[in-house]
Amino acid sequence: TLVNLSPIVNGYAGALAATRISRLCASQNIGFTLTGSASDTPAMGPQADSTFVSLLQACADLDRGQLFETRSSFGIGYRTRVNLQGQTPVLTADYRAATLAGSLQPTADDQFTRNQITVTRQGGTSSAVQLASGTMSVLTPPLGVGVYSYNLTVDAFSDTQLPNLAAWMLTVGTVSEYRYPGIEFDMARQEVRNLFGIIPSLDIGDYIQVVNPPFFLQSLPIAQLAWGFTETLNAYTWTITINTVPESPYAQGNPPTW
Repeated sequence: TLVNLSPIVNGYAGALAATRISRLCASQNIGFTLTGSASDTPAMGPQADSTFVSLLQACADLDRGQLFETRSSFGIGYRTRVNLQGQTPVLTADYRAATLAGSLQPTADDQFTRNQITVTRQGGTSSAVQLASGTMSVLTPPLGVGVYSYNLTVDAFSDTQLPNLAAWMLTVGTVSEYRYPGIEFDMARQEVRNLFGIIPSLDIGDYIQVVNPPFFLQSLPIAQLAWGFTETLNAYTWTITINTVPESPYAQGNPPTW
């Protein structure tokens, strides 16, 4: 009937981002695992006529969560942005107790730096924001880091969603902290015996804390989110290396919505 066809004709406009990912995966007979609640994800505009992967990415672009491949079975996983926020540490590793394999190698690169952001709604208006002062601002060094511009077009349901989205992207893009591309654990070492059940079960977005870090890095615990993993497993070696990003933007327990 026309009533049943109307959501399809309208491109499922108003569907929540995680709900759209679930429907897209079901249409391709691909398993889907959601971490978090679909109700926390933003409403989307009409679905574009595009590839499966592009449609999935459009959902993640609007919500700012994490898409990944599930490990236990063939399928797609998605962790919502709200679920990433306000976590307690899933793993606490003691540097002084030699829990880590090797030393920590932080990086202060500009891979994720974005201090001038313009977000445009597909078929709608735009919202622009920039950091005007501070060490990560658009000011010329040494007052700031210079201009790092970033433009993104999103499939948002309404123009009113854009200001909060742009503000959040600016928050994440102007973190003045180290990230750690390789926090490594050797599962064969005696020092990790108390964490043997935790480290292999870590997943995308989990909160990792390294306590008692070396004095030349910082005095407070190192707080990071797991963004990716490299695992080496053979007859003689089992190592797990975690690629991380600073947890601080996600620390607030009352996350913004759009």
